[in-house]
Amino acid sequence: MDWISILAVVTLLLTICFLTDVVLGTRKLALLTALPALSDAISPKVTIIASALNEAETIEPAIHSWLAIDYPALAIIAVNDRSTDNTGAVLDRLAASDTRLKVIHIDTLPDGWLGKSHAMQQAASKAEGDYLLFTDADVVIQPTALKKAMQRMTERKLDHLAVMPDAIISGGLVAMMILDFAITFFSLQRPWRVSDPASRHFVGVGAFNLVRSEAYHDVGMHERIAMHPVDDVMLGKLLKHSGFKQEMLLGSGEVSVAWYTSARAMIRGLEKNTFAYLDYRLSAVLAATTMLLIFGIWPLLALILTSGATWMLNAAIVTLRFTLNLHMARRTAIPYSSLIRAPLVPFVMLFSLWNATAKTIIHRGIYWRGTFYPLSELKRFRL
Repeated sequence: MDWISILAVVTLLLTICFLTDVVLGTRKLALLTALPALSDAISPKVTIIASALNEAETIEPAIHSWLAIDYPALAIIAVNDRSTDNTGAVLDRLAASDTRLKVIHIDTLPDGWLGKSHAMQQAASKAEGDYLLFTDADVVIQPTALKKAMQRMTERKLDHLAVMPDAIISGGLVAMMILDFAITFFSLQRPWRVSDPASRHFVGVGAFNLVRSEAYHDVGMHERIAMHPVDDVMLGKLLKHSGFKQEMLLGSGEVSVAWYTSARAMIRGLEKNTFAYLDYRLSAVLAATTMLLIFGIWPLLALILTSGATWMLNAAIVTLRFTLNLHMARRTAIPYSSLIRAPLVPFVMLFSLWNATAKTIIHRGIYWRGTFYPLSELKRFRL
């Protein structure tokens, strides 16, 4: 047996293990929509916190959905973070019609902070209540979602509950990229294990990070991750590794976000956090590259370049990966029609990985929402 055949055998065995772990793991994750709702009589106060920078076109539907949430003790703090469009005016107009909504306007960004983390910290320092729900300015939350999430929080005595949203997309290549992103997220974070105190796995989701206020203050608030581009996941890491209790649910039907509209937009969006997620280590980038080549790209090329038993082994690998894509599409509401573009995704994601890494290194930092953040400063906030 030559080395190409040996590689195919090893890759097939590892693919089987990987697929089994993800499929069985995701089945352990509860659906938020299936949970009971917390009684009004025992509802502790929750403050929703969101930062908005030039979100005038998208924030109003999100705010309307938050104001329609069926929860008796609810407050909302929206931060207009240095917007140059009409975001501030939209927020002020909405706040004038509902006293539950408070608006903070930020004109300048102090040194040592990313804009979003600074905005979240400013809002959290003014928030009241026992729980804080950190979300994004384009996230739509259904009226029953918070009661169900709070029932889980109180029933299981959680300090942090993350909810994975539906991604509202029309389909196409970007849908498959988002699906691949979700598979990578699940395989690395293994969210079905985060509730185990003995596990080092952790999770955080920017669309819905519900945190007990006391736990949030105990870990140092956003100041500990002031210049980390992946603030949502790193907040989860801070909480989990500080001994706080954590869980993740699937928010299908309850929490949704209109994510990237095109493959180009997603590649540009990932420029700010891909290298940060890999801890700014080229060794991690090379490891990720190797995994993409072995598990994603070579099996596809092998269907053209090999024959016989080696071809059959690689065909089995491709089939198993398609099965995993199908399973995850069912769990994340990604259109099945997008699966036809699956063979393109490993190539696009490899480009995205090196595009983000190269730009961060060449520019010695990242550009995010019109602000430049030096790499030397970003590295100081690695966890």
